[in-house]
Amino acid sequence: MFYGDVMHNVYSKENQTKYYIEGDIQLQINTVKHHRPHTHDFIEFVYMMRGKSLHKVDGIEYPLNGGDLLIINYDQVHSFNGDPNAIYCNFLIKPTLIDKRMEKCRDLFSLFNTGNYNKFKELINNDCRHIRFSPEEKDCFEYMLCLLDVEIKEKKIGYDLTVSGGVNFLLTMIFRKMCNTKNNQDRHITKVFEHINKNYYQNISITELAGMCNYNSSYFSRIFKNYAGVPFSEYLKKVRIENACRIIKSQNIKVSNLYTKVGYSNKTNFYKHFKEVTGVTPNQFKKVKI
Repeated sequence: MFYGDVMHNVYSKENQTKYYIEGDIQLQINTVKHHRPHTHDFIEFVYMMRGKSLHKVDGIEYPLNGGDLLIINYDQVHSFNGDPNAIYCNFLIKPTLIDKRMEKCRDLFSLFNTGNYNKFKELINNDCRHIRFSPEEKDCFEYMLCLLDVEIKEKKIGYDLTVSGGVNFLLTMIFRKMCNTKNNQDRHITKVFEHINKNYYQNISITELAGMCNYNSSYFSRIFKNYAGVPFSEYLKKVRIENACRIIKSQNIKVSNLYTKVGYSNKTNFYKHFKEVTGVTPNQFKKVKI
Protein backbone atom coordinates (compact mmCIF):
# COMPACT_ATOMS: atom_id res chain seq x y z
CA MET A 1 0.00 0.00 0.00
CA PHE A 2 1.38 3.37 -1.07
CA TYR A 3 0.96 5.12 2.27
CA GLY A 4 1.69 2.16 4.53
CA ASP A 5 -1.07 2.33 7.15
CA VAL A 6 -3.14 4.81 5.17
CA MET A 7 -6.73 3.74 4.59
CA HIS A 8 -8.45 4.49 1.32
CA ASN A 9 -11.77 4.46 -0.42
CA VAL A 10 -12.67 4.93 -4.07
CA TYR A 11 -14.86 7.62 -5.54
CA SER A 12 -17.62 6.28 -7.71
CA LYS A 13 -17.05 9.34 -9.92
CA GLU A 14 -14.12 8.84 -12.30
CA ASN A 15 -12.99 5.90 -10.13
CA GLN A 16 -10.46 8.17 -8.41
CA THR A 17 -8.82 7.01 -5.17
CA LYS A 18 -8.83 9.19 -2.07
CA TYR A 19 -6.33 8.45 0.70
CA TYR A 20 -6.83 8.92 4.44
CA ILE A 21 -4.54 8.54 7.45
CA GLU A 22 -5.21 7.26 10.94
CA GLY A 23 -4.37 9.93 13.47
CA ASP A 24 -2.72 13.26 12.71
CA ILE A 25 0.63 12.17 11.26
CA GLN A 26 2.25 9.50 9.08
CA LEU A 27 5.82 9.27 7.87
CA GLN A 28 6.98 6.72 5.29
CA ILE A 29 10.23 6.31 3.34
CA ASN A 30 9.57 4.61 -0.01
CA THR A 31 10.94 3.89 -3.46
CA VAL A 32 9.23 5.66 -6.36
CA LYS A 33 6.44 3.79 -8.16
CA HIS A 34 3.88 4.92 -10.68
CA HIS A 35 0.73 6.25 -8.99
CA ARG A 36 -2.41 7.18 -10.82
CA PRO A 37 -4.31 10.42 -10.05
CA HIS A 38 -5.65 10.46 -6.50
CA THR A 39 -6.48 12.92 -3.74
CA HIS A 40 -5.70 13.13 -0.02
CA ASP A 41 -7.60 13.90 3.16
CA PHE A 42 -4.47 15.45 4.68
CA ILE A 43 -1.52 17.68 3.78
CA GLU A 44 1.30 15.81 2.07
CA PHE A 45 4.96 16.79 1.90
CA VAL A 46 6.87 14.78 -0.71
CA TYR A 47 10.58 15.02 0.03
CA MET A 48 13.05 13.51 -2.46
CA MET A 49 16.02 11.99 -0.65
CA ARG A 50 17.71 10.49 -3.72
CA GLY A 51 17.01 10.21 -7.45
CA LYS A 52 14.34 11.86 -9.59
CA SER A 53 10.56 11.83 -9.87
CA LEU A 54 7.92 13.74 -11.78
CA HIS A 55 4.76 14.81 -9.96
CA LYS A 56 1.61 16.32 -11.36
CA VAL A 57 -0.62 18.34 -9.02
CA ASP A 58 -3.87 19.78 -10.39
CA GLY A 59 -2.44 19.49 -13.89
CA ILE A 60 0.89 21.23 -13.15
CA GLU A 61 4.10 19.21 -13.45
CA TYR A 62 6.85 19.39 -10.81
CA PRO A 63 10.13 17.53 -11.49
CA LEU A 64 11.83 16.67 -8.19
CA ASN A 65 15.47 15.83 -7.48
CA GLY A 66 17.30 14.98 -4.28
CA GLY A 67 16.72 17.76 -1.73
CA ASP A 68 13.47 18.96 -3.33
CA LEU A 69 10.20 19.17 -1.42
CA LEU A 70 6.68 19.44 -2.81
CA ILE A 71 3.59 20.52 -0.86
CA ILE A 72 0.21 18.99 -1.73
CA ASN A 73 -2.91 20.23 0.05
CA TYR A 74 -6.18 18.50 0.79
CA ASP A 75 -8.16 17.33 -2.26
CA GLN A 76 -5.57 18.33 -4.85
CA VAL A 77 -5.32 15.79 -7.67
CA HIS A 78 -1.88 14.17 -7.48
CA SER A 79 -0.06 11.59 -9.61
CA PHE A 80 3.60 10.75 -10.05
CA ASN A 81 6.24 8.51 -11.56
CA GLY A 82 10.01 8.37 -11.65
CA ASP A 83 13.24 6.45 -11.24
CA PRO A 84 12.41 3.14 -9.48
CA ASN A 85 15.69 3.43 -7.54
CA ALA A 86 14.79 6.88 -6.23
CA ILE A 87 14.05 7.25 -2.51
CA TYR A 88 11.52 9.70 -1.14
CA CYS A 89 9.85 10.45 2.17
CA ASN A 90 6.12 10.98 2.53
CA PHE A 91 5.46 13.31 5.45
CA LEU A 92 1.69 13.44 5.99
CA ILE A 93 -0.04 15.62 8.58
CA LYS A 94 -3.36 17.06 9.57
CA PRO A 95 -3.27 20.68 10.79
CA THR A 96 -4.88 19.60 14.09
CA LEU A 97 -1.47 18.19 14.98
CA ILE A 98 -0.24 21.79 15.17
CA ASP A 99 -3.37 23.46 16.53
CA LYS A 100 -6.55 21.65 17.58
CA ARG A 101 -8.58 24.67 16.40
CA MET A 102 -7.55 23.92 12.80
CA GLU A 103 -9.96 21.01 12.41
CA LYS A 104 -11.57 22.55 9.31
CA CYS A 105 -8.28 23.71 7.79
CA ARG A 106 -7.78 22.33 4.26
CA ASP A 107 -4.64 24.22 3.28
CA LEU A 108 -1.15 24.40 4.76
CA PHE A 109 -1.10 28.18 4.52
CA SER A 110 -4.08 28.45 6.86
CA LEU A 111 -1.50 27.82 9.58
CA PHE A 112 -0.36 31.39 9.02
CA ASN A 113 -3.54 32.47 10.79
CA THR A 114 -2.31 30.86 14.02
CA GLY A 115 -0.14 32.71 16.50
CA ASN A 116 2.96 30.54 16.09
CA TYR A 117 3.21 30.87 12.31
CA ASN A 118 1.61 34.28 11.77
CA LYS A 119 5.08 35.84 11.44
CA PHE A 120 5.52 34.11 8.05
CA LYS A 121 2.22 35.31 6.59
CA GLU A 122 3.48 38.39 4.75
CA LEU A 123 6.80 36.83 3.73
CA ILE A 124 5.64 33.82 1.74
CA ASN A 125 3.97 33.51 -1.64
CA ASN A 126 1.03 31.16 -1.07
CA ASP A 127 1.41 29.83 -4.62
CA CYS A 128 4.81 28.40 -3.71
CA ARG A 129 4.56 24.60 -3.67
CA HIS A 130 8.08 23.48 -4.59
CA ILE A 131 11.30 24.28 -2.70
CA ARG A 132 14.88 23.04 -2.99
CA PHE A 133 17.16 22.67 0.01
CA SER A 134 20.90 23.32 -0.15
CA PRO A 135 23.20 20.35 0.64
CA GLU A 136 23.64 21.58 4.23
CA GLU A 137 19.90 22.13 4.67
CA LYS A 138 19.22 18.73 3.11
CA ASP A 139 21.40 16.99 5.71
CA CYS A 140 19.66 18.81 8.54
CA PHE A 141 16.16 18.14 7.18
CA GLU A 142 16.83 14.43 6.63
CA TYR A 143 18.37 14.05 10.09
CA MET A 144 15.22 15.47 11.66
CA LEU A 145 13.02 13.27 9.47
CA CYS A 146 14.90 10.19 10.68
CA LEU A 147 14.56 11.23 14.33
CA LEU A 148 10.86 11.87 13.81
CA ASP A 149 10.44 8.50 12.11
CA VAL A 150 11.96 6.72 15.12
CA GLU A 151 9.76 8.62 17.59
CA ILE A 152 6.57 7.84 15.64
CA LYS A 153 7.42 4.14 15.36
CA GLU A 154 8.66 3.53 18.91
CA LYS A 155 6.15 5.73 20.74
CA LYS A 156 8.23 5.94 23.90
CA ILE A 157 7.00 7.97 26.85
CA GLY A 158 6.88 11.65 25.92
CA TYR A 159 6.90 10.91 22.19
CA ASP A 160 3.96 13.28 21.71
CA LEU A 161 6.27 16.12 22.82
CA THR A 162 9.15 15.08 20.57
CA VAL A 163 6.84 14.58 17.58
CA SER A 164 5.25 17.99 18.06
CA GLY A 165 8.68 19.61 18.41
CA GLY A 166 10.03 17.75 15.37
CA VAL A 167 7.09 18.72 13.16
CA ASN A 168 7.38 22.37 14.18
CA PHE A 169 11.12 22.25 13.47
CA LEU A 170 10.52 20.82 9.97
CA LEU A 171 7.71 23.29 9.21
CA THR A 172 9.90 26.18 10.30
CA MET A 173 12.68 24.99 7.99
CA ILE A 174 10.15 24.73 5.14
CA PHE A 175 8.67 28.18 5.77
CA ARG A 176 12.09 29.79 6.09
CA LYS A 177 13.08 28.27 2.77
CA MET A 178 9.84 29.48 1.20
CA CYS A 179 10.72 33.02 2.31
CA ASN A 180 14.03 32.69 0.46
CA THR A 181 12.28 31.10 -2.50
CA LYS A 182 9.95 34.10 -2.81
CA ASN A 183 12.95 36.44 -2.81
CA ASN A 184 14.60 34.29 -5.48
CA GLN A 185 11.40 34.33 -7.54
CA ASP A 186 11.31 38.11 -7.35
CA ARG A 187 14.87 38.29 -8.67
CA HIS A 188 14.27 35.73 -11.40
CA ILE A 189 11.07 37.37 -12.65
CA THR A 190 12.70 40.81 -12.62
CA LYS A 191 15.42 39.44 -14.92
CA VAL A 192 12.76 37.87 -17.14
CA PHE A 193 10.91 41.18 -17.53
CA GLU A 194 14.19 42.93 -18.34
CA HIS A 195 15.02 40.27 -20.92
CA ILE A 196 11.63 40.59 -22.62
CA ASN A 197 11.77 44.38 -22.70
CA LYS A 198 15.27 44.36 -24.19
CA ASN A 199 14.75 41.51 -26.66
CA TYR A 200 11.08 41.80 -27.63
CA TYR A 201 12.06 41.98 -31.33
CA GLN A 202 13.65 38.51 -31.18
CA ASN A 203 12.07 35.06 -30.98
CA ILE A 204 11.35 34.56 -27.26
CA SER A 205 9.93 31.28 -26.03
CA ILE A 206 8.47 30.38 -22.67
CA THR A 207 10.89 27.43 -22.53
CA GLU A 208 13.82 29.86 -22.81
CA LEU A 209 12.49 32.08 -20.03
CA ALA A 210 11.69 29.13 -17.77
CA GLY A 211 15.27 27.94 -18.24
CA MET A 212 16.56 31.32 -17.05
CA CYS A 213 14.79 30.65 -13.74
CA ASN A 214 15.56 26.91 -13.57
CA TYR A 215 11.82 26.19 -13.66
CA ASN A 216 9.85 23.84 -15.86
CA SER A 217 7.59 25.57 -18.40
CA SER A 218 4.24 24.83 -16.74
CA TYR A 219 5.40 26.05 -13.32
CA PHE A 220 7.02 29.14 -14.87
CA SER A 221 3.79 29.97 -16.74
CA ARG A 222 1.88 30.02 -13.50
CA ILE A 223 4.46 32.12 -11.66
CA PHE A 224 4.76 34.57 -14.57
CA LYS A 225 1.00 35.13 -14.68
CA ASN A 226 0.97 35.81 -10.94
CA TYR A 227 3.54 38.58 -11.41
CA ALA A 228 2.40 40.02 -14.75
CA GLY A 229 -1.35 39.64 -14.26
CA VAL A 230 -1.66 38.13 -17.75
CA PRO A 231 -0.22 35.03 -19.48
CA PHE A 232 3.23 35.29 -21.09
CA SER A 233 1.83 35.43 -24.65
CA GLU A 234 -0.40 38.39 -23.75
CA TYR A 235 2.42 40.23 -22.00
CA LEU A 236 4.80 39.74 -24.95
CA LYS A 237 2.13 40.93 -27.38
CA LYS A 238 1.57 44.08 -25.34
CA VAL A 239 5.30 44.86 -25.14
CA ARG A 240 5.76 44.37 -28.89
CA ILE A 241 2.79 46.53 -29.84
CA GLU A 242 3.80 49.27 -27.40
CA ASN A 243 7.22 49.35 -29.04
CA ALA A 244 5.61 49.39 -32.48
CA CYS A 245 3.69 52.50 -31.42
CA ARG A 246 6.90 54.06 -30.13
CA ILE A 247 8.67 53.39 -33.45
CA ILE A 248 5.78 54.83 -35.47
CA LYS A 249 5.88 58.00 -33.37
CA SER A 250 9.64 58.46 -33.46
CA GLN A 251 10.72 57.14 -36.87
CA ASN A 252 9.69 57.67 -40.46
CA ILE A 253 9.12 54.02 -41.29
CA LYS A 254 6.73 52.24 -43.60
CA VAL A 255 4.07 50.43 -41.65
CA SER A 256 4.35 47.46 -44.01
CA ASN A 257 7.96 46.96 -42.86
CA LEU A 258 7.32 47.49 -39.16
CA TYR A 259 6.25 44.02 -38.10
CA THR A 260 9.74 42.49 -38.47
CA LYS A 261 11.18 45.24 -36.24
CA VAL A 262 9.09 44.14 -33.25
CA GLY A 263 9.45 40.37 -33.37
CA TYR A 264 6.73 39.29 -35.81
CA SER A 265 7.34 36.98 -38.74
CA ASN A 266 3.75 37.24 -39.91
CA LYS A 267 2.25 40.59 -41.00
CA THR A 268 -1.32 39.38 -40.52
CA ASN A 269 -0.74 38.51 -36.87
CA PHE A 270 0.97 41.85 -36.31
CA TYR A 271 -1.99 43.81 -37.72
CA LYS A 272 -4.42 41.69 -35.70
CA HIS A 273 -2.53 42.17 -32.43
CA PHE A 274 -1.98 45.88 -33.05
CA LYS A 275 -5.71 46.48 -33.33
CA GLU A 276 -6.44 44.29 -30.30
CA VAL A 277 -4.09 46.38 -28.15
CA THR A 278 -4.67 49.90 -29.54
CA GLY A 279 -8.16 49.66 -31.04
CA VAL A 280 -6.93 50.94 -34.43
CA THR A 281 -4.83 49.63 -37.32
CA PRO A 282 -1.15 50.62 -37.67
CA ASN A 283 -1.98 52.90 -40.61
CA GLN A 284 -4.74 54.63 -38.63
CA PHE A 285 -2.38 55.04 -35.70
CA LYS A 286 0.28 56.58 -37.95
CA LYS A 287 -2.18 59.14 -39.32
CA VAL A 288 -3.08 60.43 -35.85
CA LYS A 289 0.33 60.02 -34.18
CA ILE A 290 0.96 63.75 -34.15
